[in-house]
Amino acid sequence: MSGHIETIMGGEPHNGHASVALTHGAGHDRRWDDRPPDPQRTLQWLRAYESRITSGAARLAAGQCRRLGVPFNPRANRMWYAARDVWLGASAPVSAYVHRASRLALLDAASLRPVLAARAIYPSRGALRRIVSGKQRHVLANALGEPTFVALTEMGLNALSANVPVPEDATADTLVAAGRLLFERDEAWPLAPARRLIGLALDDNPGESDTPAQGPVLEAASNRLERGPTDDSEAFLSDAGKLFPELTWLFG
Repeated sequence: MSGHIETIMGGEPHNGHASVALTHGAGHDRRWDDRPPDPQRTLQWLRAYESRITSGAARLAAGQCRRLGVPFNPRANRMWYAARDVWLGASAPVSAYVHRASRLALLDAASLRPVLAARAIYPSRGALRRIVSGKQRHVLANALGEPTFVALTEMGLNALSANVPVPEDATADTLVAAGRLLFERDEAWPLAPARRLIGLALDDNPGESDTPAQGPVLEAASNRLERGPTDDSEAFLSDAGKLFPELTWLFG
């Protein structure tokens, strides 16, 4: 197995998280009744998993060097990577991320932010066609990506009851924060390492919390949560593959 992982990763075999990432273990949350990915997608998941851990270690190392007033150096990076069981938690196989919301932890920030923004707008999909403000449409399309905005608008034609008003003052940051809070509210990612990786991707303060840091963006986002239906995350994740066809490796 270690030789196979070495081939996949193009380097030395890794211990800890990555070394068990191909194991399809039992006991993960199957609330969404998800099936494990096929072998080819499992390899993609493994690469993404390792990349997220490596990126997280680099960010933590850079933060430590900055606090100490010393230049960032590869040794600090290696030390934080070696200590991943401390800051990420006990080793977990990639199969533990099959729970659809937990699998969002395998995305980098550039891919994760539009998904979270789309989750925030999902309860408003039936109202998107009525947007007349060019500025508001630009903000939403910029946060989601134009193809996703169009797909979500078309999806709303068959979901006219999903008509939660779209906040006129929404920004990309408040939409991302609101989407994250909606997943949190629905308890959609109980896996602690997933929450930690998502937090690192979204620039949470390392080591502080697995939940979004308090601040104006979070306050503005949380003020809108009561308007949307509860437990809507399952429906959104079922549609995520249609909204983000480039992420079929993740959503199927």
